[in-house]
Amino acid sequence: MNKEAWLDDVYGDYDKWKGWSGSTSEQERRLIDIELARTGVTPPARVLEIGFGTGAFLLHLQSLGYECWGIERRDEHDAALERHGLTIRSGDVSDLPKGHFDLVCAMDVFEHLEKPDIIDMLRKVRAVLKPGGRLLARFPNGASPFGAMNQSADLTHLTLLSITSFSQACSIAGLEMVGGWNSAVSWRGEGLLRSIVKPVTLAGRRLVEITLGALFYGEHRPLDMNVTVCAERRDDRVEGASDRG
Repeated sequence: MNKEAWLDDVYGDYDKWKGWSGSTSEQERRLIDIELARTGVTPPARVLEIGFGTGAFLLHLQSLGYECWGIERRDEHDAALERHGLTIRSGDVSDLPKGHFDLVCAMDVFEHLEKPDIIDMLRKVRAVLKPGGRLLARFPNGASPFGAMNQSADLTHLTLLSITSFSQACSIAGLEMVGGWNSAVSWRGEGLLRSIVKPVTLAGRRLVEITLGALFYGEHRPLDMNVTVCAERRDDRVEGASDRG
């Protein structure tokens, strides 16, 4: 079986396997808002999401006032999302207008690529970003044993990344890292018991993270299952380009 046929097989039933419903809960919307705030990019900025899936992420961004585009290798969701006013494309990022976007989002995308393809994708992202435009990406945390477990849970995950290795890839592709963090998590549980237990659990995780970082690295390092990073196209920045609103 060739690679394209394998991809068609694996992704043919992917939405159902992942349990994607095409909508976002209030909690999920809060987490998206936290990740967006890290970029400093505010509405009515033009945003591209790579690998938009059901489009739920884009629809939430649209409700916040962003101008939203999405690109996906598959096109079964295109017509429905276009009726919502989103600009939807299928195919390759290199086909999109150059220097067109204030923000590119790739949430749970780069772990699905081989290492050479990661560099290639980052170069394409740089090309479609405006000077001063930013990339927001999330992937399993390769610097954490918990991230490695997350990485191995999906056959389509091909490359285990860390904040450090992603920074290296960005540098090769002409982007500069702004920062990397544990991905946003909600401190609110569903139901009374979980509402009490979850903040205690997360506080315990943070304490363990700080302790292990001090013992092994001499500094605080993110150890959650997923990390989020932000990178910027800075090499040809022009005056006023940081005003992304």
